[in-house]
Amino acid sequence: MILEESEFRQRVAGCPVCGAGSAARVKLNDVRTHPRFPAALPSILSWLSCQGCGHVFTEFQWTAAGLAHVFSATREEQDPNFNPEAERATWAPVIEQCQGLLAIPDQFFLGDQAPTWVDVGCGSGGLISTAAEFGFRAVGLDLRAHIVQSLTAQGYQVLHQDLLALPEDFRAHVLSFFDVLEHLPAPIAALNKAAQILHPGGVLALSCPNRETSTWAQLERLNRNVYWGEFEHYHNFAGSQMVRLMRERGFAFRRYRVSSRYKACMEIYFVKTA
Repeated sequence: MILEESEFRQRVAGCPVCGAGSAARVKLNDVRTHPRFPAALPSILSWLSCQGCGHVFTEFQWTAAGLAHVFSATREEQDPNFNPEAERATWAPVIEQCQGLLAIPDQFFLGDQAPTWVDVGCGSGGLISTAAEFGFRAVGLDLRAHIVQSLTAQGYQVLHQDLLALPEDFRAHVLSFFDVLEHLPAPIAALNKAAQILHPGGVLALSCPNRETSTWAQLERLNRNVYWGEFEHYHNFAGSQMVRLMRERGFAFRRYRVSSRYKACMEIYFVKTA
């Protein structure tokens, strides 16, 4: 099947991770049955595997016109007023992991000297609100204007901008990509930006689906792998791949956890060493 570009999508020029131009198609999926799929968009998702590095990615990415449709429907759990108490319980263990990895004296968790936590794609705001409760100066980034407006009205610092647009002199002690990296057209640019803005000894925490898990393998055997139909995703990463990518950018692997938020999902924690 030959798929074509349109006003809503554009073909990826090469592997988004290594830049190689040779890739083999591994999956075609019709996503019209997805409950949130916008009817105006092309419904066939094509997934490729890079012949250079093995990265798995979509053959097309949405244009600005396509993204307007993609973002037209917000999931319930992205509502800033969804379930604050459940959010606290979800995010407290994550923040405790990062606290344990930060080499910062306790007195820095007071006032203007509090360490900065930047959450990319902050969504409902559950992570930044809980991080603030733990004593961090929490900053959220999100591209959905209504989310930014709602959280700002609640008193949180949330910026309506992309991570890559942060000033070159911006610095943070913790940077989090929770269920975000798979949505980014240029994940390597985001990881490079993370290396730029984190202080030495700073923590990078991320989560995303891991195609190396037993759950992923089972979903494949049963032909029930929902990730081939996630029209907001551009990538299917692997845990070992993520560790390698971060080591190349001056990060040391510290912890791996199984994420409870989504099937086959991983949480990995890194510390910037240089």
